[in-house]
Amino acid sequence: MARSWCLQPSVSPFVALMLCCAAALAGSSLFRRTLDEQTWSSASRPVVLCNGKSQRVERDHSQACVDLFEKADMNQYWHFKQLENPFDKLFLAAECGWAITEVLPDIEAVATTNLCQVDDKFLQFAPDTAPKVDKGKTCEFGKVVVREQAWNTFPKTGSSESVELPPYKFCKNFPLAQSIPNQDWQDGLTVMLAEDWANKNIGHASRSMLFLAECIRRSVAGILPPIQRVFIYDKDWFKTYHPHRMAGLEALQLYHEKRTGRRFELLHPGRPNWSSKVSRCAPVVVQKLRQWTGTPQTANTYREAAYAYCNVTIPTNPDKVLIEKHGGNTRQYANEKQLEELIMRREFAQGTELVTRSLEKATYCEQVKLFASLKLFVAQHGAAVAGNGMFVSNRGVVNELSPQYTWIYEYEKWPIQYMPAVGDGGNMFWAQATGVNYVGSRSLTFSDWGSPDKVKGDWRKRTNPLIVNVSRYEEALDRIEEFF
Repeated sequence: MARSWCLQPSVSPFVALMLCCAAALAGSSLFRRTLDEQTWSSASRPVVLCNGKSQRVERDHSQACVDLFEKADMNQYWHFKQLENPFDKLFLAAECGWAITEVLPDIEAVATTNLCQVDDKFLQFAPDTAPKVDKGKTCEFGKVVVREQAWNTFPKTGSSESVELPPYKFCKNFPLAQSIPNQDWQDGLTVMLAEDWANKNIGHASRSMLFLAECIRRSVAGILPPIQRVFIYDKDWFKTYHPHRMAGLEALQLYHEKRTGRRFELLHPGRPNWSSKVSRCAPVVVQKLRQWTGTPQTANTYREAAYAYCNVTIPTNPDKVLIEKHGGNTRQYANEKQLEELIMRREFAQGTELVTRSLEKATYCEQVKLFASLKLFVAQHGAAVAGNGMFVSNRGVVNELSPQYTWIYEYEKWPIQYMPAVGDGGNMFWAQATGVNYVGSRSLTFSDWGSPDKVKGDWRKRTNPLIVNVSRYEEALDRIEEFF
């Protein structure tokens, strides 16, 4: 139904347009309002009255509306400044045709207005008549206020303060487009999962899962707008999709549906609902700003969704110890039996079942069920730590093993040297961000790595067996026992 806002002649043209846009928002299914599930198309745009003239507010804008915006800055307009919730601001900007970007530090995200999926690309719709355009520089921003958190892109601050944030390496900039064919606009919020390698590596996929879980958690609580779509966009997004990842996304999709009564749409070229004939467009799209986003509550949301999806009952007393075996001919243990004995003779391991296996052929739900039953998960640094460690309950511990020397990703930060026996095994920041019980052990070496000057290349690609340094690993076991 058309909505109108009658303006007095004394109202200035610029204020008139802002009130027009506000009127258009007032009845639409946006933040904190009832979602009517209607497709947002130009045919159903609201008609408003500006200075006595009937005028349709559209994304490509009539010249009359553009004239009102000329020489005006929306940020200086009193009504815009009064919008305390950033999503009210973003949806208003989108409604008025602005192609802008906004950093959302509360959810470690960056938002883009008026984004469309066209074939295998994403374009920000910015017609010639658009009053304001941010030049497609989505991931370029200055200082923002971040809450206290442990990130690996800058030191822990100890408190919330203004910190210079470099663009996250997987943040996606979107080219501008003056025209978009066959537009299909959908009201509400769209979440973009832009983590590269997430379709190959479940550890990278876990980063996307946590961001989506945080958006869902806040949307269910009414803090974020209703989620309508999830765009999946990473380095290999147009080729295939990882079944482990898609099962996790479907688990979160069902979790969202059970709590809101709405089922958001998963868009990925590997799924049957994908079509190059329609350009799916969204007024506001958010993507994550940091490597690990969220809180322990976020991790609980994803864990709860996975448990429900796989019909897992949380055990009150986890009774298994898993030592993950790496597939292929790399990263095999030279002293695997000694590693098992070191663990199983500890007090916390008494009465537990030891499981040693590779997870390569296990389904998503088989892995979720196994990890829910674990008292201790032992694995070398790799995808499974973050990808499956999330399913370990708060009664279990994740133990990550890495080389005792600095290795390839650390060469740029420090010289090759001994690392502390207990500390960051590679995913400590993931554990701190999600609240997972975690112990990193720097205890792995090779027979030809007798000293730091002998260390060369990427240890993960070597075929000669890894040796667990017993004395260093005992320190990690001492720390693990503290959890029990």
